[in-house]
Amino acid sequence: MDNNYWEHRKYHRGEDECRKLLYKFIHPWDSVLDLGCGSGWMYENLSSHGWSSTYKGIDLTKDFIEGARIDFPEALWEVGDARKLREPNESWDVVTLYHVLEHLPYPGWKDAIREGVRVAKRLVIVTIWRGLAEESSDHEMDMYDDLEHYDYLKAKMANYLGRDEMFELFKELGFEDVPNSKCNDGINPTDIFLLYKEKDASR
Repeated sequence: MDNNYWEHRKYHRGEDECRKLLYKFIHPWDSVLDLGCGSGWMYENLSSHGWSSTYKGIDLTKDFIEGARIDFPEALWEVGDARKLREPNESWDVVTLYHVLEHLPYPGWKDAIREGVRVAKRLVIVTIWRGLAEESSDHEMDMYDDLEHYDYLKAKMANYLGRDEMFELFKELGFEDVPNSKCNDGINPTDIFLLYKEKDASR
C-alpha cells in the first residue's frame, strides 16, 4: 500500500471537536456519501460511534481509494470527482463535503456543492476552515490539469472562498437560512454548514 495512504490515515486518525459535532447530524440509519473521503477516516469513525448503514467514499486520489478498499472492504469506494458525480438524484440520505472545497479550483467548489445537493435526500454537510471563508475571495491556481496523476498530499490549497459568495450559492440552491456551527478540527477553526433538504424533527 502506498505511503501516501498511511500518511493520510495517521494524520486524520483520532477525535476532535468538529468530528464529535459531525456525528450529531448523522443518524445511525442514514446512508452516507462522503465526497473527498481521503483514506476513509469518516467511515472508520462513524462505525465506532454506533452508525451502521450504507457508506460510499469518493476521492480523486487513487492511493487513498485502493488502501480503503483493503482496510474497509465492506464499504463502497470509488475514484471520482465530486464535481461530476454518477450518483442518481436524491440517492443518499446524507452527503458530506468535509474540508473538500479548499482543494477545488474556482469555480469548481460550486459544482461540488451543486452535485452534493442533487444527490442528497436529507442533508448536505459542508465544512471549511474559517480562515478560508473571509469576506473577500482570492482565487488561486488550478491544480486539476492532470486528474490521472492527482495527489492530494502534494497539492497546495487551491481556493480561498468568499463567505458572501458561498451564501449566495446557498440561496441560489434554495437554502435561505443555513444553520452554521463553529468548531476546531485540532488545527484550524472550522465552519460547518448544514443544507437541510427537508424538515428534520431531530435537529
